[in-house]
Amino acid sequence: RDKLVTGVQTCALPISRMRLAGFSSLAIELGKAAKGLDRKLTELQKGVMEIRMIPVGQLFEKMARIVRKVSREQGKKVDLKLFGADTELDKLIIEDISDPMVHIIRNAIDHGIEALDERVAAGKDITATIRVSARQSGNQIEIEVRDDGRGLSPDALVAKAIANRLLSAADARTLTPAEKLELIFRPGFSTAAQITEISGRGVGMDIVKANVEKIGGLVELRNEEGRGLSVLLRVPMTLTIISGLMVRAAGQYFAIPRGS
Repeated sequence: RDKLVTGVQTCALPISRMRLAGFSSLAIELGKAAKGLDRKLTELQKGVMEIRMIPVGQLFEKMARIVRKVSREQGKKVDLKLFGADTELDKLIIEDISDPMVHIIRNAIDHGIEALDERVAAGKDITATIRVSARQSGNQIEIEVRDDGRGLSPDALVAKAIANRLLSAADARTLTPAEKLELIFRPGFSTAAQITEISGRGVGMDIVKANVEKIGGLVELRNEEGRGLSVLLRVPMTLTIISGLMVRAAGQYFAIPRGS
């Protein structure tokens, strides 16, 4: 009997080894299949993104028409310089930032760029310059609109906000220079002295900021009083796929966009 048991056990060992070898081969095949699937998904993702991505030059063409129209209406000479027109951006995002860009350009000509006599008195060229540039920064696209006009006066912004009852005098004294500039994003805030077809209608930079933030972007101001203003938009390259960091806290999973 002992010999029989020993014989059965001896036969079972090769069978177990064969089964393990089979599992090992299956694991290898599954690994190969997973890598193949991952490669195909990456190719599909790349193909979808290539279809959706278009050069921002198409947006720039619209900006050029706006500059010609508004500068003619305002009687101002404006030279538009464009850079990075071949930078690619998701066409849906281009559609979303089109109106904010139009408003920024209109503001630059209407508010930022001085009248001819003011520019001469300030020692500036009678032809103003608006520089629009685009570039890729990681998984974001940065679009900057810079003019060489009068820029923003933080103190004038505070005075206007107080006059419009958007800010109290006590609160105004606590503002930093950067916070004074941020007043331009207050709902209903306008620096226009009178209502025109271009500005002063209470729909301004607050709407620009809201629309850009709605697609996960940011608006940043870079001001040089007396020398010009730069409005920088940072927007995601695409909303199709967003890279994120997975975090688990208190038993829940969260995906945080890498850009944040």
